[in-house]
Amino acid sequence: MRGWRIAVCVCICASVAVAASAMAVDLTGGVKLKLKDEPDTAKDSAVSVFARDAAIAAPLPDPLTEASRVRISSEDGNAGWFDLDMALWKPVGTKGYKYSDKLASVAKIVLTTANGQGKLLLRLKGEGYGRAALAGPEDHVEVRLQIGATAYCGRFETGLSLVKKNEAGNVLLLGPSTGCVAPVTKRVFVTSSTYTGDLGGLVGADAKCQAHADAAALGGTWKAWLSTSSEDARDRITDGHYTLVDGTIVANSLADLTNGGIWQAIELDEYAVVFGSNQAWTGTLANGTWYDADCQAWTSALPADTALIGYVNLADELWTDGFPSADCSYTDVRGVYCFEQ
Repeated sequence: MRGWRIAVCVCICASVAVAASAMAVDLTGGVKLKLKDEPDTAKDSAVSVFARDAAIAAPLPDPLTEASRVRISSEDGNAGWFDLDMALWKPVGTKGYKYSDKLASVAKIVLTTANGQGKLLLRLKGEGYGRAALAGPEDHVEVRLQIGATAYCGRFETGLSLVKKNEAGNVLLLGPSTGCVAPVTKRVFVTSSTYTGDLGGLVGADAKCQAHADAAALGGTWKAWLSTSSEDARDRITDGHYTLVDGTIVANSLADLTNGGIWQAIELDEYAVVFGSNQAWTGTLANGTWYDADCQAWTSALPADTALIGYVNLADELWTDGFPSADCSYTDVRGVYCFEQ
């Protein structure tokens, strides 16, 4: 355990492709967050409840017509994204919506509002959740449900919420909750140009990112998502709420970015045009650290040297940790991921 202070964020962030300008709604009606990690993975579960919350107000986003998905994560790992079947959402009278699937990992979601007060219940279970179960004790947990273009967010903290249990296999935190702090938005793109593995080192790669950003009049300062033995990519970039240059969300924070998959593949270049290839130099594992294949610290274009690459059209861990031995001499295949600072 990283100290006894626990910060539990429950973010219900709307839309698989959320615009950076989406309105956040702070939830103060947090009632419970409960995690169970059993020896039998099929019995693992996570439950989050908000009730009598005036922030959950009509009109609600409509999951019958808009794509939705859910994810739970902490500093220990994440269960990945679950895409929700639009056909399994049902109206709850005129109050809201209910999602139920007894066979899948997402067991139940309820989102309703009536008489000026709203309710959100989310329950995950079984193999999908358990493939990276949050075993406890936990310092930080995030739960996200994405629907449409509304962003609900609530936060449990030990200075405000009541900690009933925080041990291996069993975590129970009671409300109330507070709103989450809005992060600073940082943009991301993959260069429209392709390069060999000789990028001029990290300094040269950063200069290439800056030149591409300047050419597209993006403004700001930019660095390359690359690692060497002396510097990990995650330590090179500024923490933030990462989006593509068109506003589509990529990750909610640096922790989210390096916690397995991302929300959206980084396949747009600095002009918001889909990249012409499908690969980018990274030398970086999914957790943001160096992998021992980096074209001699990004100074070699020799075919005998290799590097780890990512796939720009993918949003799982392969976005950065895709293929470990790509030939450094290739000239027309691989771009560079660039992050605003």
